[in-house]
Amino acid sequence: MLNDFERELWIRVRDHLTSAARVCDRFHDHYLSRIDLMSDSLEAEFGALPSPFRALAALHQAWGLTAGDGLPCYLLQFQPSLDELVGEGLHLIGNEPCFEALKACRATIEKYRHLDPQDWPQHIRDDFPEDAFFEPIRDCDRLIGEFIASFFRGRT
Repeated sequence: MLNDFERELWIRVRDHLTSAARVCDRFHDHYLSRIDLMSDSLEAEFGALPSPFRALAALHQAWGLTAGDGLPCYLLQFQPSLDELVGEGLHLIGNEPCFEALKACRATIEKYRHLDPQDWPQHIRDDFPEDAFFEPIRDCDRLIGEFIASFFRGRT
């Protein structure tokens, strides 16, 4: 069920969405490079991204930091308040258990917040479920692209 904002979105940018759906269908492995243009135009049109895009963008950023520098990097750079948005993105791609792992990792980090982050690895390895977060979404680009393609397919 669409809310008023989403209904208006689909009406006002219908041609754009049809094109984006075709692009996402064919190139879902390259979600960011294909969807950035559409996201920019939606943001220019409405002043903000619709909530699914915000959640998926937050998830993709969290995944990128995790893939590059590990989950502690994400936990240091993202405020805890953004975890919920990442959780929404995980829900959209069907990976709710990853959100539970993220919350467990956040709680572990909070226990060691008083220490120098450089010292965290020696303290948190045993009780830090980083793999439980990262492994199920190793192909995050593909999972997000598939969600975006199916999201548009039913609305264009």
